Amino acid sequence: MYPINKKNYISFDSSTKITSNEIELNRKNISHLNEFNLDLIPRGSGLSYSLLSAGKDTLSVKLNDNKFVIDENEELVKISSNYMLGESTKKLINDGFSFYVLPGHPNVTIGGAISCDVHGKSQNKYGNFGQYVKTIKLYHPKKGFIECSKEKNNEIYDMTIGGYGMTGIIIEADIKIKKLQSLNIITNKKKINNLLELKDIYNDNFKEFEGVYSWHDLNDKKNFGKGFIFFEKISQEYGKHKTIKSTNISSEKPNFMWQYTAKIYGKAQNSFFYHFNNLTLNKVSTENYYYSNFSNKKHIYFKIMRSANFMEKQIIVPINIWTEFCKFLEINIKQIYCYLCVCKFSYGSKKFLRFSGSGISLALNFTVNKESLDFSKKLDKFCEERKIILNIYKDSYVDADTIKAIFGEEYYQFCNLLNKYDITRVFSSNMSKKLNI
Repeated sequence: MYPINKKNYISFDSSTKITSNEIELNRKNISHLNEFNLDLIPRGSGLSYSLLSAGKDTLSVKLNDNKFVIDENEELVKISSNYMLGESTKKLINDGFSFYVLPGHPNVTIGGAISCDVHGKSQNKYGNFGQYVKTIKLYHPKKGFIECSKEKNNEIYDMTIGGYGMTGIIIEADIKIKKLQSLNIITNKKKINNLLELKDIYNDNFKEFEGVYSWHDLNDKKNFGKGFIFFEKISQEYGKHKTIKSTNISSEKPNFMWQYTAKIYGKAQNSFFYHFNNLTLNKVSTENYYYSNFSNKKHIYFKIMRSANFMEKQIIVPINIWTEFCKFLEINIKQIYCYLCVCKFSYGSKKFLRFSGSGISLALNFTVNKESLDFSKKLDKFCEERKIILNIYKDSYVDADTIKAIFGEEYYQFCNLLNKYDITRVFSSNMSKKLNI
């Protein structure tokens, strides 16, 4: 029998705290999961804002494996699911490659990226991480090892990408990688007078850019949503190789002494960010490819906001509803200080419970209090009535009825296929039980 450790788990947004069980295994001894009469759930770095990888009376399973093989001819990497995106991206860059999609935190694991079907600044061009996953090797205690792809066990493959760990432990995956044309990213920016203007900017031409995203100040009542839109392109010059140091974006437990600095920091950050970018509006910046995705600048923000008990709401608003949404947002967010508003541009299609679709992807951060909880409910209702996709792994406060209404047939199809695949539902988590998945 392999040792089980008691662990205190806390969601990334600090909303959920539980004590449960954890075990660490590798591909050679993972079959010992058959010995445990407990619900199971895979666990990576535990960075989902809602608690996806733990649960009451659930055994969280961490994988310890080390496969990393690049096939340069096929432009693929065969990689163990416990590898973190930061460390594996550094390895890929050394050989002139990178993943197509990189989220903002270097400690997200390959398994987590697949299970949440994550996205990054390149959502406008490359979509979500799962689009580049060619094959997946899973382990399920009642089914053994399963290999799945679009051609083989395709239903399991579709349920695993953006399936939040419900189909089993991802052991490894074959993932498409891109040849880097340069080691540097060039960024231009444009000023935006208000949030509504994004509707006129949104178009298919954004696909020519390596990344497009915008930042907005929702606390300026005169110019609601003023900000900047950033356009990233690969540099024409390849650039020089240099030693890449790990970025210091902490995943440690929050320090609740920091919570008292949140609003002071938030106001100072937003003011500085606006004025700095206004002063450097015409300046073209060049940044190393790795650091442009995994910036140390996020460290303090995450530390303070985790400590302050923050929430995030992230949705994809169809372009034909954007004007109506902006009016709703301006009216209903007045009583809340918004620490962060970032938009990206999505051109995908809906599938099961994934955060994908076409429109403007908008993320809002604020601390948890009565006013923000009331706003969260109003926003959920707005999304429910208009079938606006909401990001499940970023939201600890949404309820099952809202998710069912928003995702509709995709929700029921996912649950029915999951029950067909595993009627005993070996894998479950705090989140899956809460949302009746």
